[in-house]
Amino acid sequence: MATVYLSPIGNGFQFFTSGGLVLNGGFLYTYAAGSTTPTATYTTNIGNVQNANPIQLNSDGRTPSEIWFTAGQAYKFELTDSLLNSIATYDNLYGIGDPTAPVSADNTAAALGFIPVTSVAGTANAITGVVPNTVTAYAARQVFRMLPGTQNTGATAIVLTPLGSAALASRNIFLNGQALTGGELRAGIPVLLEDDGTQLNIVGNGYMVEGVSAASVTAAATLNLDNLTGDYAQVLGTTTITAVTLAPGRSRTLEFASIVGITSTATSLLGFVSGTTITTMPGDILQLRGEAGGAARVINFQRGNGLGYLPPRSYLAGLGMSTAGSSATMTIAAGQSTDTTNTVIMQRSAAIAKTTGSWSVGTAAGGLDTGTIANATWYHFYQIMRPDTGVVDVLFSTSATTPTMPANYIFKRRIGAGLTDGSAQWVLFSQIGDEFLWSASVLDVSANNPGNAAVSRTLTVPTGVAVWALVNWAITNASTGVTPFTLVSSLDQADAAPATATAPLYNFGGNIQAAANSTARGWGQMWTRTNTSAQVRTRLDASDANVTIYGATLGWRDRRGQDS
Repeated sequence: MATVYLSPIGNGFQFFTSGGLVLNGGFLYTYAAGSTTPTATYTTNIGNVQNANPIQLNSDGRTPSEIWFTAGQAYKFELTDSLLNSIATYDNLYGIGDPTAPVSADNTAAALGFIPVTSVAGTANAITGVVPNTVTAYAARQVFRMLPGTQNTGATAIVLTPLGSAALASRNIFLNGQALTGGELRAGIPVLLEDDGTQLNIVGNGYMVEGVSAASVTAAATLNLDNLTGDYAQVLGTTTITAVTLAPGRSRTLEFASIVGITSTATSLLGFVSGTTITTMPGDILQLRGEAGGAARVINFQRGNGLGYLPPRSYLAGLGMSTAGSSATMTIAAGQSTDTTNTVIMQRSAAIAKTTGSWSVGTAAGGLDTGTIANATWYHFYQIMRPDTGVVDVLFSTSATTPTMPANYIFKRRIGAGLTDGSAQWVLFSQIGDEFLWSASVLDVSANNPGNAAVSRTLTVPTGVAVWALVNWAITNASTGVTPFTLVSSLDQADAAPATATAPLYNFGGNIQAAANSTARGWGQMWTRTNTSAQVRTRLDASDANVTIYGATLGWRDRRGQDS
């Protein structure tokens, strides 16, 4: 195994094309200094595993492993794009700390492949520094190493003075082909500057700010991310973001502290469907990369709760309701749903039990939105969420649309309904998906001589919403002169008489004319859509004192907002 020293270039660097784009799939060839003789580098600090030659850069423009030099060996790097077009050459490189590296009389390590800038002073955006007296003029491909004394706040230039000589002309410092905007240079963070013949370019912004967290940034219509002091920041505030300022090739990761709208456009924010507004929640993560033309591309968006960023419209899964019956407790299973505005997904990973007391947060706590629980009353259950903390809970109300929400809870979704008995306790039912069945069916209709006009029948199903009621219907007839054809229909339909051969025909009954001294019977089970008053319509074609209609409600089907 060889004695090795870490390369001054490549380790953690992010390489870019001449146009400022990340050098995805580029190549880094390693030669002996001043030649085209391939020379091995190593991936480990003990020099036992060789790098490939050339080393191919990953999608972030970085080398996949570390680069270590053989002691006493001077190297040359040739950087190309994936099509082998030359981008840069770095010659006379020695490993960092290699004691065999030649040192000049003015105590500079000129042979290391970069030129040290010492005595760094001036102001944040007008820097001065001293370089070795071997530097007599600027030359393309010179690489200067500098330790900034302060953070820049905008466009930045530098004046270099060779030791013991007159100062060189001022040079602007660029990043990815653009003037600096602030935050690119930070005190105590070393940076490499490469001369392109016109200005000095920061060699890889990862050398300077990659992996460093900024404190925070406040949401704004145009969010300036070029001024961040790091590549990871928390977003405060609630202003909707419609554009982002981010230089081409730069990457930023944002964590949101609250609800913020992000509206995509065809020219400013790319990666979402154009015109779509994504609403963030606390803990959501957004990754952006600057592109040409002032656009920023969404590389990744991850919900803090692990769910997708575009909620499926009217989505609901789980959240089944159950009670022991004659009980003050209703239990709601784990599950998730969008809110009524289809803005966010609310998720609970565990069941929650709510009593009939006044609402308070958490399981085994009250769930009633306002007032006192009443006897024989329908209550609608909601999943609710407060966006400032992300807490998801359950509440119930007599209102099918506008429950009284607790403080700070904004998002809601109706998930079902329950009925209290004469003691203000829950009536027993079972639920599978949208279908609810009473443990004991309820005889809601028992009407003698109902006549042949339309009659609205109130069933034991939720009020305030339209549902599909499941009812067993029966009719008895002890009259020999009556044939009670019967039609059960929704009040959302036009009234019509039952018929035998024309629309709408009839549902049950039919020709059940009784024989002498006997009773004829007809029956049927059917689903019928109710109105918001829990009513359906019945109508017979004939009736007298010997005719009775019955209806026993078995349960109901409640879509719970899935068709909104």
